[in-house]
Amino acid sequence: MHRPAVRPLRRGRGPRRAASPPRPRGRRRPAPAPGRCPQLVAALAEDPPPTYRELSHRLGMPRGSIGPTRARCLACLRVLLHAERYA
Repeated sequence: MHRPAVRPLRRGRGPRRAASPPRPRGRRRPAPAPGRCPQLVAALAEDPPPTYRELSHRLGMPRGSIGPTRARCLACLRVLLHAERYA
């Protein structure tokens, strides 16, 4: 059974589904996450993880926005991986 792709949630709205053409089965790389997400998630996966002060300096973003950006990136990654799994 084909399930439509799921787009990331927007504030104040529920999930939106868009019809997409059937794709061939097989292992493929998920679509890249948008914006600063790849750099932020890679930095947070380091051992030991950098402090928010270090991340702020490295990525050029305010310390107060790192947590919310991290949450949005992980939510987007979760949606992308879910869409790839059930595509």
